[in-house]
Amino acid sequence: MTQTCTPDAATAAPRRFHWALVTLALAWLPAEAVQVPLGEELWRHGMTIRAEYLHPLAVDPDQPDPGGADAYLQLNVHAQRSNRQGFQKFSWVPYLTVRYRLQSADGRWSHEGVLPPTIASYGPNYGANVRFNGYGRYRASFRIEPPPASLVRRQTGRQTGVQPWWEPLEVEWEFDYLGPGKKTGVGGSGGY
Repeated sequence: MTQTCTPDAATAAPRRFHWALVTLALAWLPAEAVQVPLGEELWRHGMTIRAEYLHPLAVDPDQPDPGGADAYLQLNVHAQRSNRQGFQKFSWVPYLTVRYRLQSADGRWSHEGVLPPTIASYGPNYGANVRFNGYGRYRASFRIEPPPASLVRRQTGRQTGVQPWWEPLEVEWEFDYLGPGKKTGVGGSGGY
């Protein structure tokens, strides 16, 4: 004779208590940074361009204490298969000059600067710690200039040459700044 085990109230209650303890323990884990996109990624001149922000980061050298910043603003620029400058697909495009401008939706406040190239555990980016003028709607504009000829030479011959650099381009997004995003210890987004 075969017996089947079915959970009864006596065995189900300890399991619920066990999962409640696991959930409570996970809630005490440290929060992780979440990159908050400013909008959809854009494709220009054989490059994928994505802008985002996250909590202020310690950056060495030339960055002030992240305690005085609201967020770390970054621009990710990667090559597409269609790029004509010889970069491998999905590779980070180096040696760019990236200028940014943050402006409040009402136009009464703005801030400009340069996003220097920065290396992080999640890959290279162009980024800097920035301040916002409080929570609200903003426009972020970026001017992306190709590598200067004084830093990067390019081959121009028939067999191994690449196309000339693109003209400087500008991209922008409108977004709501609600504070740096954080990922909770038990998963999911929140913490604004």
